[in-house]
Amino acid sequence: GGALGSLGEHLDATSAAAVAEQIVAAMKKTTDAAALSSLGRAFGSLVEHLDATSAAAVAEQIVAGMKKTTGWFALFSLGGALGSLGEHLDATSAAAGVEQIVAGMKKTTDWFALSSLGGALGSLGEHLDAKSAAAGAEQIVAAMKEYRDWDALYSLDGALGNLSKRLESRDVVSVLKSVVCVGKTRRAVLAAVKERAGWETDGDIWMAVEWAEEQGKFKRTAVPRWPLVP
Repeated sequence: GGALGSLGEHLDATSAAAVAEQIVAAMKKTTDAAALSSLGRAFGSLVEHLDATSAAAVAEQIVAGMKKTTGWFALFSLGGALGSLGEHLDATSAAAGVEQIVAGMKKTTDWFALSSLGGALGSLGEHLDAKSAAAGAEQIVAAMKEYRDWDALYSLDGALGNLSKRLESRDVVSVLKSVVCVGKTRRAVLAAVKERAGWETDGDIWMAVEWAEEQGKFKRTAVPRWPLVP
């Protein structure tokens, strides 16, 4: 893995895509943690050399690999690899990735894998439509509810904030009203609301309430809307 990754800066897009596909193929064949870790690092060094077409083809291979495994380290490695492709994917490829990441999060309770998969969701966030973003946000909230040590799920708060930038207003409100939306998580989601609302100062929860009321998407007595996707 390391040897392949070291070639990255010397490859054009076509060659990088071929090497990346070989790495993904190797990742699908092994459950060895050290090997997967090495392959994941090698993959990351190639990503910047891929064009959109090559990235989409590699993402398809990663998604196929995620469908075939329940191993937490394989999910961790493949999820991280998929997340690293984020800026190179179009909306269709990103949506397919989200669908499989969500499925992967449902297959594991390991905090390391959940953090990696959640981080991958966040990396894909800017390329998603509201429906795909809602599917990802709902699964992150579900994982945080199930795994009470939220500090261990170190990437999920930022991922939820990134996805909140793409959610419909009513779904942002549901996330804000969730029991998990406290501390760092709340700050991340409020930062997304700040960006959407065009606030010039840092927002707080009451500014978010006022924003939601202005959007006509919030009643103070309403319960969160779950699931986010009808």
